[in-house]
Amino acid sequence: MKNNILALGSKFVACLLAGMTLASSNVLAQEICEGTYILNNSVAHANLLNCSEIKGNVDINYNSSNTALALLENISKIDGDLTISSDNITTLSSLQELEEVSGEVYISLKGSLENLQGLHSLQRIGGNLTLTYWTSTLSNPKSLSDLDGLNSLEYIGGHFSLRNQEKLTNLSGLEKLKHIGGTLTVSKNPALENISALNNLESANAIEIVNNAKLPSLTGLEGISLLGGTLFIGNNDSLLSLKGMENLKGAGSIIVTSNPLLTDLEGLSSLESLRHNFVLSMNNNLIEFPTLLNLIDIGGKLQIHKNNKLEQIKTQPELAKLGELNILSNALLSSIGSFPKLSTINGYLIIYSNPLLTDNSHFASTISAHAKHFD
Repeated sequence: MKNNILALGSKFVACLLAGMTLASSNVLAQEICEGTYILNNSVAHANLLNCSEIKGNVDINYNSSNTALALLENISKIDGDLTISSDNITTLSSLQELEEVSGEVYISLKGSLENLQGLHSLQRIGGNLTLTYWTSTLSNPKSLSDLDGLNSLEYIGGHFSLRNQEKLTNLSGLEKLKHIGGTLTVSKNPALENISALNNLESANAIEIVNNAKLPSLTGLEGISLLGGTLFIGNNDSLLSLKGMENLKGAGSIIVTSNPLLTDLEGLSSLESLRHNFVLSMNNNLIEFPTLLNLIDIGGKLQIHKNNKLEQIKTQPELAKLGELNILSNALLSSIGSFPKLSTINGYLIIYSNPLLTDNSHFASTISAHAKHFD
């Protein structure tokens, strides 16, 4: 009798454990939702409340509200893209569990959302991160006031674009960001005064700092030593120097153009090599092109063009390889130092329309080129 009871008890426990295992597997199956989700104010996707991961894209479109976004309150990973393009979203608090998006994160709003609080768990974005405002119909456009909601973000696999943020004065919130696989673009942010929060950034493929009217320097980019693509610095009305780029040793190209208050290039003191071009144009407060003691190789052209106050190009003692040299239309340029290690230019050597420059003898006699053109 006792044995029968024990046997029945064992069977009961076994059945109970089997039932628990089946129930557990059902719960696990519900934790991953697959498909493309376009969320609006309907309850069609209420099942997302049972999910911790989505395999597919999520689109919070122009009809969506905070109610629709709340369907994502338990999601920790989106294996796809996340697009938020609604003008009705006022908070991202429902995304507080989100740690990773394997694809792109695109946030483009009309001014209803003024901060990114709610993304504080987000650590990794596999694709692009785009933060922009669509302002074409607004007479008084708003913008993000800070980036504090991104304070856990360490990795962006694609491009990071920060555009048209009318109120943003700094990049506070990006202190943990270490890697950008594509281009860092900071553009048309009229109140931006510093980018020092990027001081832990170690790598990016390219950097574009363009049309930021109040930005005085590039302090915050000291961790960047190599760019596979271009460093483009243009149309920054208050930029005084390239301070912040002191550790840059190599890049694809460097283009510095139309920065009216730029006075020196000393931030490029560690530069050694460029695969392509170095273009310096229309920086109308720049007085000299300094000696870059470490610069050895420019694979493409060195173009110094229409810098109206430029008086001197100093000696480049280590520059041994240059694809092309163009020095054009610098109204006050009167002196060019020697390039003692440079004997051959594979392309054109053009020194033209610099009215105060009277002596080109060093270049005419000591450097051979495919073609030469002087005044």
